[in-house]
Amino acid sequence: MKRLNELLADVETTAIIGSAERDVAGLDYDSRRIGRDYCFFAVPGTASDGHDYIARAVAAGARTVVCQRLPELIDEEVCYIAVSPRIHLDHRTDHQHTGPRGPDAAGQ
Repeated sequence: MKRLNELLADVETTAIIGSAERDVAGLDYDSRRIGRDYCFFAVPGTASDGHDYIARAVAAGARTVVCQRLPELIDEEVCYIAVSPRIHLDHRTDHQHTGPRGPDAAGQ
């Protein structure tokens, strides 16, 4: 497991809600592949928007959400990290990614 604050060391954030002092078991942008203590990346895609799947990812065990827009409902157990839309979260080249690749799979 990696520590969230270590993973975020070089990331420019616009807001952090919750504690970044936690372990992250895995990273994914597909809510169907989220497991306990995962970090979910809410990535806008060509077929769907990962922001629409934040609640599903949290219900599946995500305890960290990286997004461009914070959700209306905030779970106190989750750390929400807002990043600028100009930051490109390139899930296709992330060596720590655990799910399927491709821009059409965002969120689902």
